[in-house]
Amino acid sequence: MNKLLALFLATVITGALSSCNKKIKEDLEDLESSVADQKSKNESLQNQVNELNSVLINTPITFNFSTNSGSSNVSIADSYSLSEGSAYVTSYFADNGNGTYYVHLHRINDLDGDFGTSIRFTYHVAKDSIISPVANLWGYLPNGNMYELQFGGTSNITHTLKVNSFSSTTGSISFSYSIATTALYGGNLYNNQPMNFSTSFSGTLVKGNNNT
Repeated sequence: MNKLLALFLATVITGALSSCNKKIKEDLEDLESSVADQKSKNESLQNQVNELNSVLINTPITFNFSTNSGSSNVSIADSYSLSEGSAYVTSYFADNGNGTYYVHLHRINDLDGDFGTSIRFTYHVAKDSIISPVANLWGYLPNGNMYELQFGGTSNITHTLKVNSFSSTTGSISFSYSIATTALYGGNLYNNQPMNFSTSFSGTLVKGNNNT
């Protein structure tokens, strides 16, 4: 009788322990799942923070643009301070290895990139001269029409770009840039209407390479 009782108690205790262990295991699995879910949420939040950080820039491009529609003056004055994508792609300088440096600067004014400007040129340090300057400007006019402009080449357009300071060690650069087109320039916003564009920048660029 005592043996049967002992066996019964052992069976009950074993069953209880087994049930308890199963419950603990299930609780641990739920806890691990919750931890994994929270980790995934944290990573997602961190990715969003990184994405926002990737576009926040403290050194804006300020510019003025003016032309005439044929019936009225059109002017835009603004300052764009966001970067689109990696700085190594949008705002950098590269050593060409021959005493010149390629400079690429890109700024937008909204996360969708609907408004923006970019400037590209090669700078010969020893000669303090500029090679092949190009500027782009895009956005929406006050009347809601979208525009995309490129100021490039040398025909019927005058570029005046002055580098005030540049350090190939730190990437610090300061320059001013003005552009004037004639009525015959093929990229005018309005046919036969000259354009004027001026901008300035003072900040630090990252060092990239010619394959950036």
